[in-house]
Amino acid sequence: MQVTTLYTWIFDETALSRFWLFLLGAHIGKNVSVEEPYLLEPDLVHIGDDCVAEFEVQFATAEIRHGYLEFRTARIGNRVKLGARSILLGGAHVHDGCEVGPKATVDFYSSTTQANQILVGSPAKPDGQTSGELWRPKRGILYTICQFTACILQLFLFACVVYAGISTGLVILDKYGSMELVVYIASAFNVIASFTWLVLMVILRRVLIPFIVPGKVYSSSWFALRKWFLDRLFLSPLYAYTAKLALQTSSTLPWYMQLLGARVGKKAWLNHPYIRVGVELIEIGDNFRAGMLSYISTCRHSKDGVSFHPIRIGNDSSFGQRCVILGGSTIGDSTTAGAESLIPYDFHVNEGGTTFGCPPVVFTTSASHKDVVQQTQEEAGKTVKARKEAEGKCNTSCKQINLADTEESKYTPTRMQDFMTGCKFWVYVTAMIIIQLGFYIVAGGAYGGFYYAFTVWLGELRLEYLIGVIPIIYLMGSLVLMLILKIMQSLGGGFSVGTAEFFSLRMFYWNVFADLVYMCTSTIIYPFSGTQLYCMWLRFMGAKVGKRVFASPENGGFREIDFLDIGDDVVLMTPNIHAHFSTHGMLQFCPVKLEDGVEINPGATIMPLTQYGKGCRLRPFAVTVKGQVYNADTEYIGNPCKIIRAQATKRVAILFPGQGSQYPGMYSSCLEEP
Repeated sequence: MQVTTLYTWIFDETALSRFWLFLLGAHIGKNVSVEEPYLLEPDLVHIGDDCVAEFEVQFATAEIRHGYLEFRTARIGNRVKLGARSILLGGAHVHDGCEVGPKATVDFYSSTTQANQILVGSPAKPDGQTSGELWRPKRGILYTICQFTACILQLFLFACVVYAGISTGLVILDKYGSMELVVYIASAFNVIASFTWLVLMVILRRVLIPFIVPGKVYSSSWFALRKWFLDRLFLSPLYAYTAKLALQTSSTLPWYMQLLGARVGKKAWLNHPYIRVGVELIEIGDNFRAGMLSYISTCRHSKDGVSFHPIRIGNDSSFGQRCVILGGSTIGDSTTAGAESLIPYDFHVNEGGTTFGCPPVVFTTSASHKDVVQQTQEEAGKTVKARKEAEGKCNTSCKQINLADTEESKYTPTRMQDFMTGCKFWVYVTAMIIIQLGFYIVAGGAYGGFYYAFTVWLGELRLEYLIGVIPIIYLMGSLVLMLILKIMQSLGGGFSVGTAEFFSLRMFYWNVFADLVYMCTSTIIYPFSGTQLYCMWLRFMGAKVGKRVFASPENGGFREIDFLDIGDDVVLMTPNIHAHFSTHGMLQFCPVKLEDGVEINPGATIMPLTQYGKGCRLRPFAVTVKGQVYNADTEYIGNPCKIIRAQATKRVAILFPGQGSQYPGMYSSCLEEP
């Protein structure tokens, strides 16, 4: 997976992408276009001729079932289109000429039985017929040559940046003879180079594609080549790295999107979204909140070319993590979209609506924002209190939260209150920028100090010493960071059930602490995932972890570790465990409990305030619902997940009364089985 996402992205949607996947063992036909596919077992993937796999198609060909790791093949016929972030589980077979919709989940049971079908939903179901024609126009050999030339140009630009950094370091070393100074300056150069790269991307976007006409079909090879080049830059790991380094991504990325041409309102919060060509057709209102890694795309491909359609999102809306928002959609004011939700082409959500799942289900509620938050926190408080009483440790943190002074007021805010709210936002953003930029410089200085200490101890460091010293310095720095995190947690980094207003001091502390925990869990500790050392780290940071637990979050880590309650013999293979969520302008914290023998497969999303009975099992990329209790000895699939197998009688998961009253019809929708 690291190869396909970090190292071969530059060859996506070119003939070389097929070549790389072929070298990894995949069976790939002719004229296949893929874009950052997610696959861990490429030799189990079979793709026919003339297929299109859009952004981040997930091939989950392995999963844990009853304590065993099972492998199955995923087969794709000819002329098949796989939508953005669609999911193919082991045993899936998609026949010739079919179309799998965005975020649809196809497994052995929902595979097509005939050619030219449209599959939508999670789990997928037939929803019409296709024409069986090619999904994108074929390009000539000249187009391919230009793509390869552009690949070489991008690699040349990266090489120039690296060369400039190395040359600067050698000049400093030659003039001052101080390696520790070189290490320190390298951190500052890293920040400067990141700013330069982001500015260059703005210039390239405005020069190569200065404007786009909404609805017009662009079919020329010259436009397709320029779009491909810019998309490779926007979706590259280098862009993600520079955005995180040079921007405080959540609160200052909206400003950068405005430079790219998008219209973004005040106090928007966007956490690492994926954007691409057509960003200038995105319109976002004030106080918008979006969870991490959402995919926002205004473009729509067809056999005739590509067209672009505006996306409009109203004020005071909240979106969960990894949503897919497609062109032509309109989202009204004060709407909420759950994590992993699909907003399909030309979809409309009215003001005050709530949507989640794939295909999206829309609910409305007459309850006020304050009542919605209050109900969730009361249920969370009861859950924690019952758990603490069972352990004989009930204390003040078990009390329910009174939100009378933390959320909506019963009167209209005054101008002075609006002014203070604006000041709070700017103080928050300024502090996050200083911390994010200063962290790398301070880290560089710390590593330079470690290096200096070794030079004093060993004298002049020869090359053979340096090779052994660098890993030791990295390990020392990692241990210091882990100690700092534990001290921060002891001083208030651990969060009990409750809420935090956006851009408040509590949220600021959580943001810094959670990002450091995630960085430590996904980089420093990640090589030890799946071992008892990883479980020891979770316990060290406050999680309750049972015996014989296998915790290996693929390509990621956790944030609110002290909210986890994990039983014995649990298999945990997803990083998408969330003890927080954003709704109605508030950040809420709720616990997660996994009882003995629970199996959570890769890509599954565990939402806050959920509980999983003994032997419960989530299949790959299943998505749970906030406040739900999942039955023992029961298997779930889909988005939102539904029961597919139980040891005894089939039972539907029970929603807590507060959530059921907020969204009429939610309970009955969960009764449907695939």
